Amino acid sequence: MKKYLLLFLCLGSLFSYAQITTTTQWTWLKGDNTLNNPGVYGIQGTLNVANKPGAREGAVSWTDVSGNFYLFGGNGYASTATRGLMNDLWKYQVSTNSWVWLKGSNVIGDQGEYGSFGVSTATTRPGARKGSISWLDASGNLWLFGGDGLSPLNPQGLLNDLWRYSPSSNQWTWMNGEQNPDQPSEFGIKGVSAPGNVVGSRSGAVSWFSGVDELWLFGGLGYSVLGNSYANDLWRYDISTGEWTWMKGSDQFNQAGIYGTQMVANATNAPGSRHVSGNWKDASGNFWILGGEGRDEANGEGFLNDLWKYSIATNNWTWVKGDKLINILGVYGTAGTPAIANKPGSRARMYTWKDPSGLLWLYGGDGYGSATTGLLYDLWNFNTTSNQWTWMKGDGSVNVASVYGTQGTSSPTTRPGSRKGGVTFVDPAGNLWLLGGNGYPASGGPDLLNDLWKLGTMIVTPVYGLTLVASRLQSDVVLNWQTEQEINTESFTIERSKDGTNYTEIGSINASGNSNNKQAYTYSDINPLSGTIYYRIKAVSKSGISFSNIVVIRSGEGAIQIFPNPVIDKLNLQVSGINKGSFILISDAAGKKVLEQRLTAIGTVSLSVDVRSLSKGTFYLSVINGTLKQQEQFIKQ
Repeated sequence: MKKYLLLFLCLGSLFSYAQITTTTQWTWLKGDNTLNNPGVYGIQGTLNVANKPGAREGAVSWTDVSGNFYLFGGNGYASTATRGLMNDLWKYQVSTNSWVWLKGSNVIGDQGEYGSFGVSTATTRPGARKGSISWLDASGNLWLFGGDGLSPLNPQGLLNDLWRYSPSSNQWTWMNGEQNPDQPSEFGIKGVSAPGNVVGSRSGAVSWFSGVDELWLFGGLGYSVLGNSYANDLWRYDISTGEWTWMKGSDQFNQAGIYGTQMVANATNAPGSRHVSGNWKDASGNFWILGGEGRDEANGEGFLNDLWKYSIATNNWTWVKGDKLINILGVYGTAGTPAIANKPGSRARMYTWKDPSGLLWLYGGDGYGSATTGLLYDLWNFNTTSNQWTWMKGDGSVNVASVYGTQGTSSPTTRPGSRKGGVTFVDPAGNLWLLGGNGYPASGGPDLLNDLWKLGTMIVTPVYGLTLVASRLQSDVVLNWQTEQEINTESFTIERSKDGTNYTEIGSINASGNSNNKQAYTYSDINPLSGTIYYRIKAVSKSGISFSNIVVIRSGEGAIQIFPNPVIDKLNLQVSGINKGSFILISDAAGKKVLEQRLTAIGTVSLSVDVRSLSKGTFYLSVINGTLKQQEQFIKQ
């Protein structure tokens, strides 16, 4: 076992550190070590250690709040030796190493059943497909969009249907889009949601969930009357309104990238059109994409290795790392050592994860290693604060066979071989998992796989999913944070800074210790500093320390003025420092949301809110502006 003490140098000279422990060993847990195996479905809804999905590529996956893995569809093998598109939905339980077949057909080619918009039944279901886009929302529902697949009305084509799956009811609901394939986009006005806005049919796009009931989608291989082409449009779907908004990018296909200056955000920056890219969401809520197959700065078409970050708050892209041209070889450096010069080669259809400490991970794909092109088996991580890649395992060779060893037993030599197009999961303990794809088993290949692998505990951190938000409540600053899981956690230290560099402790709270459920904490700074204030939470455990995201409170920025108070009918609001994507919430004394309204203007915003429908009593008005939440209390008479 090797231990690395990694130093994180944050942008803006913010400094923190965390202890990272790496086992460097893969374990083959489930599935077969040969090609093109059909699945074993068992009884629908019944967990069984003998169950297993068939070999496939182009599936999608989710991890739910309980740490269970979900797998849907793809192109491959169902219950027989016949190959084709599937719509089977599976759940994997880590604790028992068992799969359960939940929904869909156990044969290929099922065309699905749409029913009516917004109405779920036991038989409604999406048709078989590959290359779909997926999300997990804040309520634990699974969302699915489009792909290359089948519908009841037409043969195979690109789809734009949006579906929601509820794990509690085990039912699918058709929420948006069309049954007919090959639908064009209806863009509307950039930045303005409308019922008539339509995301066109596509596959191989990337997706993110913002955490505020918004599903985001970028690029993909989209429908065109001249032939399917690469897109670089960015869309937002509001779950509460059921409307799409075209946010960035072009309404035309096959666009060259506009890179600007590396590490400098600009409204004109835009990744080139592409599909089957890598994607992540960082701890600060920024969206990231890597490479894919598409267009470079010169509008050349091929494999890319450019790394981009998108900020919801500014609605801008930043070119962070990588090259502006296609088909670039990787620079590996020394295994386990981060370096500015390190970079993965250009690639598409790779495997990606984000671990609990915030590192972005990458494995394999189809593209360029250290000398030539082929299927890859190299493992990398990217530190978003130091802006450096680290090559961890594998190497720059291509078309390398897997070494399985004994199922369930790790060793220094076991490894998944070169592959592309599979799916990934992260469990609550921070282990990285991958499943299947198109690649090389112990012999033969490449072709379809159904093997399940775990990279043993990559990260030992006190907490999983540590997220901090700040609120102003009159003269106090209220800090709220929550954790998804805690492992031997001892305490949380609240730290404050005037300059964003030098932090001092202002308080401490005992932690839950060990928990697999969400835990919430709060702390009030009753004597906040004047001007700009930086806050962060330090989690302390027996294995080391880690930090939350940093939040900033500025005097006058986001400060709310409301009048009259008490109010009878119209509550007037004025707030400054508003960015795109901000919104207001009104909740009752029990914390239940009673009203939500998006702020379409930026800067200083003044508006009136009709509160006549509210009952008499105490309410709280909050302005959500990125990670900053400002709150004021008012009385409804």
